[in-house]
Amino acid sequence: MTQSPPLTSDTALPDFLQAGDVLMHAPFGIFMYGPDGRLLFTNHAFARMHGQESPETLLRFTTDITAMICADPEDRKTFLKLLERNGQVVNFECCFENADKGLIWASLNVQAVQGRNGRISHYQGFCFDITDRKLTEQSMSVANARLEALWSVSALATADLKKIADHTLASLTRMTGSKYGFFGFLDETESTMIIHSWSGEAMQNCALVDKPVHFPIDQAGVWAEAVRLREPLILNDYSVDHPAKKGFPHGHVSLINILVVPCIVHGRITAVAAVANHASGYDQDDVEQVTAFLSSIQVIVDGKRTRAELADQKARYQAIWDGAPVSIWEEDWSGVTALLDRLHEQGVCEFGTYFEEHPEFVAEALRAVKILDVNEETVRMFHGRDRADMLASLETIFSTPDTLPGFIGELNALAQGEHTYTTEMRLRRLDKELIHVLLNMSFFPSNTPPGTVLVSLLDITERKRMEQALHESDEKFRTIADFTSDWEYWLGPDGALVYVSPSCERVTGYPAQAFMDDPGLMQRIIHPEDKDNLDCYEIIQSTALDEVHTGHDLRIITHMGEIRWIAHSCQAVYSKDGQFLGRRGSNRDITARKLAEQEVHFKNDQLQKVLAEKDAFFAIIAHDLKSPLSGLLGMTGLLVEDFEGLTMHELRQLAREMGLSVQNLYNLLENLLEWSQMERGMTSLEPSPCALAELVNSNLDLLQAVAEQKKITLRNAVAADTLILADQPMLNTVLRNLIANAIKFVEPGGSVDVSARKDGAMVAVAVQDNGIGMDRKTLTGLFALEKKVKRRGTAGEKGTGLGLMLCKQFIEQHGGNIWVESEPDKGTTVFFTLPSGD
Repeated sequence: MTQSPPLTSDTALPDFLQAGDVLMHAPFGIFMYGPDGRLLFTNHAFARMHGQESPETLLRFTTDITAMICADPEDRKTFLKLLERNGQVVNFECCFENADKGLIWASLNVQAVQGRNGRISHYQGFCFDITDRKLTEQSMSVANARLEALWSVSALATADLKKIADHTLASLTRMTGSKYGFFGFLDETESTMIIHSWSGEAMQNCALVDKPVHFPIDQAGVWAEAVRLREPLILNDYSVDHPAKKGFPHGHVSLINILVVPCIVHGRITAVAAVANHASGYDQDDVEQVTAFLSSIQVIVDGKRTRAELADQKARYQAIWDGAPVSIWEEDWSGVTALLDRLHEQGVCEFGTYFEEHPEFVAEALRAVKILDVNEETVRMFHGRDRADMLASLETIFSTPDTLPGFIGELNALAQGEHTYTTEMRLRRLDKELIHVLLNMSFFPSNTPPGTVLVSLLDITERKRMEQALHESDEKFRTIADFTSDWEYWLGPDGALVYVSPSCERVTGYPAQAFMDDPGLMQRIIHPEDKDNLDCYEIIQSTALDEVHTGHDLRIITHMGEIRWIAHSCQAVYSKDGQFLGRRGSNRDITARKLAEQEVHFKNDQLQKVLAEKDAFFAIIAHDLKSPLSGLLGMTGLLVEDFEGLTMHELRQLAREMGLSVQNLYNLLENLLEWSQMERGMTSLEPSPCALAELVNSNLDLLQAVAEQKKITLRNAVAADTLILADQPMLNTVLRNLIANAIKFVEPGGSVDVSARKDGAMVAVAVQDNGIGMDRKTLTGLFALEKKVKRRGTAGEKGTGLGLMLCKQFIEQHGGNIWVESEPDKGTTVFFTLPSGD
């Protein structure tokens, strides 16, 4: 079966449709839809905005355009209300979902278009992607509002085909010699045929006055078999039984034979022709004649429809061109292309470098650009009177410092084979004022005249002013924040760091970028014992914590391992419109203050300890002085009152008791004097090398008489060559107290031994006795004033309680140690160390 022939030169696309195809590739949106909400026409960019690769896919699946462009039902209601009330919607902002990009904000301009009958035939609209601008407004940051222009056209306009159908049917009945016939078109689904023409004789002889116009194929009889089988049908004896017959309605003309031929174009049945009651029947020649004639008729029908559609599209494109809310320039760059081809032939590859080194080439290329037309928005944007005024004032418009660099960028993009180019630049209005524009160029879209370039300009002057104001505000903020001595930071609503002040490096040892790159670093440097105190960091996304939050003082571990103290505070941050922006935190280094507080606490503890020792000391002194003085008073009173009645033995006993009391008082006062001098810092340490054995002998000699009274043996086992580095008066006090204590707690007939041994740089001295010893509880209180142990000696001797404390402090001043080892009934050994004098 032959196919429809290709379009002839009479059906070639007009120039304006070619220009319209250029607009199909523009980066801003234009769409059309019917009153029923069904999308009729769109372009590539609009399809991409809604996640589709082609306009055809979007058209196929879109049944409600308002639901697609307005995701929010409330926005949809408002949009429809405005459109119904005003007949148009201008700069309506709403959002919809894109499967790949998520939420997209758009600005819509939609206008109702009336047909010749005065009723709304369709709606045309423009859609601009304002996602960047909306995000800028919401986050107070710079927005690069980008214009995506989308174009949508649809709705085939059918012409009046009655005369063509009548001529077709008359020709078919005449050439086939048929008496009856009809001719009709099938809808796109091939499910219904619409009859345009019946043969005149059939209408005269047919009693069906109210003939149906639409015939469902699945309900039709024999003639519809040609559609169902998709091939011509010949039935030369209509009286023969046929499974597709369904009978005639009352009054239908009588049929003898019938020929039905479907017209198939590009695999789709577009029309059906049927003739009947040929005198001798139909054959294959009739089929071929009818098919060929239908193909010719189809070309005429398609051409008529195409011309009607082109006329309608021309009006639509003109409306789009004139009504687009962005500046559009149509330019001819064929001369520029020729110049660039010459460079390619010369082997130039580094175009950017070449353009910088050859300004004369750039100037020649600039002169080669021809501006063909601009739309009405361009005239308005640049304050021109009309298009002619605009085209005559190009030198004014392109007289800014940005013009030449911008043109070089365009040249470089074209030379590199780019299809589009986008940049920002300043241009001059005809009133001499500068404006900022977002320029988008489409180089040589398909189906366009050679060298055609489409340029769109969006006025972003206001956005630039906002950016500048925001930049100045940001500079003020950073000037304050960057030079503060405190460690400042800002956490966004998602808990991510937005800003960290440079002073964090002084406090933590880590640069600000380290915290930005590693959000977990802030938590890791908190001292393990203080991690729970930074609770506001954990609840960063909670907007309920609006008040200023001051946490506990925290310790951090710096980059060098140093522990520092910080005072932390933070609070929620909101924009002017109440949007939660996160939390601002401030950390002040309070290490010096904390160390000072610790020093004060330490000094207070020391002072309390000293005061406690003083209180205990005075209590001890009061007790130890009172006891011997009371004894002396009692004994002297006895002598005064009954001296003549006392025997000589009793007098000697009183004298001996009085002597012991006086000796105890003397020892107490002597130790008290030395203690007082030491506490007031009056006892100076003046160590010098001395022979330890000699010092031991002199102190043993001093206490020999006391030892003899108790029949105690004193022995010096220190080697004669043992040298020590010590303050002799202090060491004498130590030896005298330790030897005297040993004698006091040794039973008559016992012994006290003094020995020494070299231990590295120190000499260890031991004063050992075989006396009554001490239990563990007594040992623990020997060197503590508040736990002073008071025991009587084996002969009733009393102690002062200060001797061992003096010994401990004197030994420690020499850099040595003193300790005691003892067991009950096994004796006691007091050890102490002194620096060697070797």
